Amino acid sequence: MSLIRTAIWEKTSIAVIALAGGFFGSVLHDWVRGPAASLAASAPLEVLRAKRYEVVNESGRVLSFWGPDNDPSIPAMTPKGTLLVFMNAKGQRGIQFGSRTGDKGPTLQFFDRNHRQRVRLALSQGDDPILGFSSTVIEGAVLLGAIEGDVWTDKPGDAWGLRLRSLKARSSIFASEWYDGTHRAGVAVVDETGSWTLPADPKAR
Repeated sequence: MSLIRTAIWEKTSIAVIALAGGFFGSVLHDWVRGPAASLAASAPLEVLRAKRYEVVNESGRVLSFWGPDNDPSIPAMTPKGTLLVFMNAKGQRGIQFGSRTGDKGPTLQFFDRNHRQRVRLALSQGDDPILGFSSTVIEGAVLLGAIEGDVWTDKPGDAWGLRLRSLKARSSIFASEWYDGTHRAGVAVVDETGSWTLPADPKAR
């Protein structure tokens, strides 16, 4: 029995010494590093940098990403926009928001299940706002905002309206600078039966 007591005492002593050594070692480590190290470990990062962020599911499929436009059809010399993109059920772009590829203008786009753009909210190159809706066959079936030549110019314009289009007809309500330099508002309609404008087009006189 004395041998058993001796072995138990020896093992207990070793365990106590090991625990005490670990505790005092931890205290000494923190004391040597000082409070600044503990503060640095708990402080949030001021800047987090990455080329691209991705959200994936359990199988690794990308559900969303934030980063440069990765469309392979973009020419190498074209400035790529930076987008926040959410994929649809087919793994295609469903919604994208960010800076537009090409001129870095702000844009928000919605795509249908066939990856056709159906809604677009953006600023033109002249910084005029445009809201557009497309049908399954007609791009720009509804356009609200900057119209006429303001859409693709590099300067702000002064032509605004609502434009509607179908396969064989179009109409618009507009307020813009006219051909003769005056500012006018009117309605224009074109369909299979002809065309009508109010006020009359000065060029037609």
